[in-house]
Amino acid sequence: MEKDRVNPKFGLQWEPTSETTIRVAAFQMLQGYAGSRQDIRPSLEPTSVAGFNQVFFSPEGDRVSHYGVGIDQRFSSEISGGIEFARRDVDTPIAIAKPPPDIGFDNVILNVDEDAIRAYLYWTPQSRLAVRAEYQYDKFDNEVPYITQGYVTLETSRVPLGLSYLHPNGLGAAVQVMFVDQRGHLWNTSAPPFLPTRDADDFWVTDLSVHYRLPRRFGILSVDVRNLLDEEFQYQDIDPENTRIMPERLLLVRLTLAL
Repeated sequence: MEKDRVNPKFGLQWEPTSETTIRVAAFQMLQGYAGSRQDIRPSLEPTSVAGFNQVFFSPEGDRVSHYGVGIDQRFSSEISGGIEFARRDVDTPIAIAKPPPDIGFDNVILNVDEDAIRAYLYWTPQSRLAVRAEYQYDKFDNEVPYITQGYVTLETSRVPLGLSYLHPNGLGAAVQVMFVDQRGHLWNTSAPPFLPTRDADDFWVTDLSVHYRLPRRFGILSVDVRNLLDEEFQYQDIDPENTRIMPERLLLVRLTLAL
């Protein structure tokens, strides 16, 4: 099946002062074939408009309307911060099998409203040390809920606090402590009648990373520990293939070489 659609895009960046940037964006897009996360189809279309991402890994044929506004502020040479709000209206065409005795499929449009708020504050008290604090809020609302998504409505607040250090000899370390509060109507698939139920949980999770930059920029050796304290929690991940919060302790050792 082929689809044609005109996708208008508008983006504005205004700097009323040398320390302040205001960003506004409004655009539409039609999701094309992506293949997989490891095989993204090349495109001449820019990946962002006024700093707002417009390329997501989603089903082919998704029709998306995206709106956003943000303010970035530099308070001093060591401190910067900002806040942004984004809204995505996503229409996903899906085929639902007709109940017996009918044969065939019904075409249904699954509509999801996504709201996102992000506020950040970065501080570099010295050249080797960096501190950051963020607030991230996401809300998903399925107007036509289906059990395969795992949720009907979902609200998640995350507050990551990070500290990183880099020594001139190439050794560096970073630690992040993040508070997560999530609540929503999740599908109960453990027993009939398989209806969505209200659920909520809040927890802390800690990630640790240590890396070493090899001499003459030959590469980087890194050791990451996700969910360092092996915390147990209930968390509905909307992107399990690219999860940001590990449900159990995970050790990653990576060696990247530049030959």
